[in-house]
Amino acid sequence: MEKKKYLEYILLFGIVFLFITIMSKNSFLYRTNDWWDANAFMTVGKAMMQGIVPYRDLFEQKGPFLYLIYGVASLISKTNFIGVYFLELLAFFVSLLYLKKIIQLFFPNTKHLYLAGILFLFSATGLKAFGHGGSAEEFTLPFMMMSLYSLLHFLKTESISKKDIFINGFIAGIVLWTKYSLLGFWFIFEASVFFIHLIKKEIKKALLSSVLFLSGMCISSLPWIFYFGIHHALPSLFNVYFLTNMTSYAKKTSLLMKLAKAIGLLFYNLVSQPAYFLFITLPIPFFLKQKSTLKYGGVVLLLALLFTGLGAFIGGTNYFYYGYILTAFNTFGILLLLIFLNKKSVFLPKHLTLYVLLSCITLLLLFTNNPKYIIKKKSDYGQFVFKDLILDDSLLNYHCLDLGLYTTTGITPKYYYFMRNNIPRENYPEMYEEQDRYIKEKIPKYVITKKKYSLLDEDYTMIKSQRQPYENRKVTYYLYERKT
Repeated sequence: MEKKKYLEYILLFGIVFLFITIMSKNSFLYRTNDWWDANAFMTVGKAMMQGIVPYRDLFEQKGPFLYLIYGVASLISKTNFIGVYFLELLAFFVSLLYLKKIIQLFFPNTKHLYLAGILFLFSATGLKAFGHGGSAEEFTLPFMMMSLYSLLHFLKTESISKKDIFINGFIAGIVLWTKYSLLGFWFIFEASVFFIHLIKKEIKKALLSSVLFLSGMCISSLPWIFYFGIHHALPSLFNVYFLTNMTSYAKKTSLLMKLAKAIGLLFYNLVSQPAYFLFITLPIPFFLKQKSTLKYGGVVLLLALLFTGLGAFIGGTNYFYYGYILTAFNTFGILLLLIFLNKKSVFLPKHLTLYVLLSCITLLLLFTNNPKYIIKKKSDYGQFVFKDLILDDSLLNYHCLDLGLYTTTGITPKYYYFMRNNIPRENYPEMYEEQDRYIKEKIPKYVITKKKYSLLDEDYTMIKSQRQPYENRKVTYYLYERKT
């Protein structure tokens, strides 16, 4: 029995290894992950491991737990993303383990576990929202799968232990410090536990569930409060991570309009991305009818999907990776398929799982964007070409997101605004003005940018440019050196 269990784990990990190695630009098949956001996370995470405090010493706006992930990865290598790749393997392996638990909750004797794992990884990595690999949404997936299992178990049994409520609160705290806009699912998680207990007239259990859940969130938040507190950086944390995020990106419009746009963007993602349409949108009507199996399940799960989407899109923007937080809901398409496959009347080919695996890998190789970068050489990337021209660590990434030169050189930035975030100038002029001041005062020796700026012409010389593919377009990177 134990050997069978270990073999099961090995095969599930093998599925993860295959899909993530092929599809994530963090893997050893790729020269680098050229996604600007991932490079920003690596830059701050690497700096964090060197005693530099996010928000106080470097301006970036994701949560500190994400920087910790990248910081740990940088201890393996600070000039590439192989450490992030290892952590991705772990994250998706944990996700598959909880998919297995969810499946066995409804199909204890299913023979299609590996098929389910393949389809889940195919749907998770084939999405446009998967992007380059390494997003906050991606690293939130295993935590969401854990809590989804707890929620489904509760909806099926109408019972949940105090320990499980506390653990899910603890998980919600981790997500709070990864990217707080992803918390919509956990709001519905606790609300469902609270109100189902109220419906059953178990008032003490309802109140206790809220106390336990919030206690879990507080406990997992304490290390961050302590960390920023001892570094006298709590004001910076709350000003940048919360206040600036909430006010600098949002357009001035009514709450009703924001909600309407967020629902519209959620609907757009559910119908425009094939994996979401097949695995989430189409199964919704079926699960709304399953009152015999999950008495309150249909309504709760629909609300969980809605609030997850509202959290992701309430800002009114739709960056490609925002919708990736919906990936855990692909589980419902998997469950619906298993209902069909477990019928005795259904004829199944002998090697169905192998056929599906080969088909999925072929489709990913032919129709997704990332694999075409596997054949790229280092000389195709400005990040590597420019690296050999940098003779000291005085480098500024000017008026754009992190282009990756901090990563390939291993340089830790010296400047608070080490790059320019996607905040409009009118909403946060200080960032633009400070970067301009660095140039006017000739502070950095080297400057990398992806546009030509007249401000650079007086005191800097362009020493190299490189045109290269990025996502579905061509971009040009420029490297400038300060005149002597």
